[in-house]
Amino acid sequence: MGPRDDYAQLMAGAAAGDGFDRHLLACALAIALAEPGKALAEGLGLSAAQLAALIGRHFPHAADLLRGCGDGAAPASIEEPDLRTLLLDHAGGDGPETEWLAAIVARRSLNTNHLWQDLGLPGRADLSALMRRHFAPLAAKNDRDMKWKKFF
Repeated sequence: MGPRDDYAQLMAGAAAGDGFDRHLLACALAIALAEPGKALAEGLGLSAAQLAALIGRHFPHAADLLRGCGDGAAPASIEEPDLRTLLLDHAGGDGPETEWLAAIVARRSLNTNHLWQDLGLPGRADLSALMRRHFAPLAAKNDRDMKWKKFF
């Protein structure tokens, strides 16, 4: 199975929560699942408890993803905690999704592609929508539409 298949499986089940947030999270889960040799939580920057809560809320039909998920709470670089703090300091959304997405964006930004690609999103427009929705004050500061990694 590849990221597209994993995404389709994640989105196929019924769950609570906002549809766009489910889409964002399913994209990140699917791309992280495709990384060989990395535990899922490690690829997302989430603790095992955060990942369990995310899957329980948005993808309860996919609880089998938790097998061997690991724990990704420890920073993977010295910059990651600062980026996570920057995002949370500019959080515009309520609920755990904003906290999860701050961790995921901070961790996935360490990869080498464009951030929207590192998040498994289909295009840059979804990344812009994520930032406006969950980190609106920060998104407003990116008034020159810079690439997000360069902006950070």
